[in-house]
This record gives sequence, structure tokens and C-alpha cells, in this order.
Amino acid sequence: MIEVLRRHGFLIVFACVLVFFALATNTFATLDNAMGLLHAAAPMAVVASGLALVVIAGRLDISVGSIALVSGVLSAMAMSQLGLDPVSASLLAILVGGLLGALNGFIVVVLQVNALITTLGTMIALRGVGLEIGQSRVFALPEGMRVLGNLKLGPVFVDVLVAGLVLVAMHVLHTHNRFGRHLT
Repeated sequence: MIEVLRRHGFLIVFACVLVFFALATNTFATLDNAMGLLHAAAPMAVVASGLALVVIAGRLDISVGSIALVSGVLSAMAMSQLGLDPVSASLLAILVGGLLGALNGFIVVVLQVNALITTLGTMIALRGVGLEIGQSRVFALPEGMRVLGNLKLGPVFVDVLVAGLVLVAMHVLHTHNRFGRHLT
């Protein structure tokens, strides 16, 4: 019995918590709630899938939140202040995020600075840059961006489908591709 608890204790406790909330409320164990939870978790699932490859390769990147902050603030500012359309602003965010990630990669690989030290430094620096640029303001996004963020196919949010595709692609990359197999 003790061995079962050691091996599966988390799952047992998790199942008990789910059953408790399902019995305690009428809204917890519903399709709408499940879709809402997946909708909220979809962006983190995409980020985590990329970070998983970094961790599998024996590295660490703690700067992704700050990179997301700078990319998001610049994208929101481009839409609200410069009138950039949502697609172009999203491409801008991807470009900025990619460049900042490449900067981290350059420092780690070419300059041979420890990944933890590099990403800790860029996390702090970029957090400051993002907060300074944004000035803690709320940016009014175009209606099209709000519609895009809540777009559904039936009961499923599109970002949940995108996250699912990214997770499947990362799984295939890691298990059925030479690059992925050589990360470990």
C-alpha cells in the first residue's frame, strides 16, 4: 500500500481534489469550464513545449517571461499607437521574441556564458525594459484582436487547437527526428 502511495500519490490526491470540486459545485465538471481552463493554459503549453526542448538539452532559460513581456508590449503599442494591424503586430512580437531568444543563444553558445547566468541577466534586464516601455499602461487593442483571441470552432477555442498542434509537433520532433533524439 505504501509503495502504491509513493508511486501514485500525486494522482490519487489530484483525483480526490477533482472529485471534491465536482461534487461541491454544479459548474466545475462542465465542458465550458474544461474549455475555459484549456483556453487559459494554451499559451503556457506552447511556451512549455519549447522550454522542454531546452531543458532536455541540458540548458535552462528563465527569461521567457520577460521576452514575452517586451514582445507583447511592443506589439500592443504598435497596434494601439501606430495603428498596425493585428497580424503585422503579431509578426512583430514573434520577430522580437525570436531576436531576443537568439541573443540569449549567442551569449550562451558563442560567448560560452552559463545559460542560467545569461537568462537570469536577460530576464532582469528585459523585465526592466518592458516595464519602462509600457509604463504600466493598459493598451486598447483593436476589436479584431479580441475576436481572434476568443475565436472558437464549436466549443473549442482555436488557441487550444493551436497548442495541441504545437505539442504534437514537439512530440514528433523529439521522438521521430534526428535532431530531437540527439538533444538528450
